Amino acid sequence: MADEVNPPTSEILSKHELASRTINQHNTPLAIFDQGELDILRNFVADPSETNQVTVLKNAARGDMYDGPDAGDKVGAKASSLGSLAGYVIARYGKADDKTLNAEEVEALKEWFDNGGGQE
Repeated sequence: MADEVNPPTSEILSKHELASRTINQHNTPLAIFDQGELDILRNFVADPSETNQVTVLKNAARGDMYDGPDAGDKVGAKASSLGSLAGYVIARYGKADDKTLNAEEVEALKEWFDNGGGQE
């Protein structure tokens, strides 16, 4: 029997399955995020305001992931170059053309974290 694998990240994002897979696959071989990425995500979903979005991206443990206010279609490039899916979806959140993370997913993740989810 073949090992299970996640579909491509682009498919997970386009189908808006990131939150559900993060929650349901935590602490399994199919986990989407490691603890460091979960911490970044937790800090953002606690307050998904634009101000906190910038703060979380600038202060991420992996390095500054903030692309700046004039990044245009390059938003998320710094996070992507640092290998941070959490940083990428946070950077893209709220942009007009964003297809990565929606408000319902943010709320589901916030509730999960508030109830003790995302712990090692």
